[in-house]
Amino acid sequence: MPGPARSRARSRPSPSATARTGPSGGGSGEARPLPIGAGQTISQPEVVARMTSLVRPRRDMRVLEVGTGWGYQAGVLAECVREVDTIEIVPELGRRA
Repeated sequence: MPGPARSRARSRPSPSATARTGPSGGGSGEARPLPIGAGQTISQPEVVARMTSLVRPRRDMRVLEVGTGWGYQAGVLAECVREVDTIEIVPELGRRA
């Protein structure tokens, strides 16, 4: 079994655009977890906002995110901190993130 996929956060669509459409770009605009494949879901925008506020991100921070998923949380954090490293154990999700 291959090791976990690692990546650095890259630019993503704006969080507000993603919150309305979901990772597939065609969501209903509902604030609910949406499937992203491999039996996983992307967190509700409100959950991502809460997690981000709890970290109290600063520009001088380097963040490790465990469980990349679709990369939404990493994308949000990348706008707030110096660097985001993220790791995903589901190869399919790691490749797509």
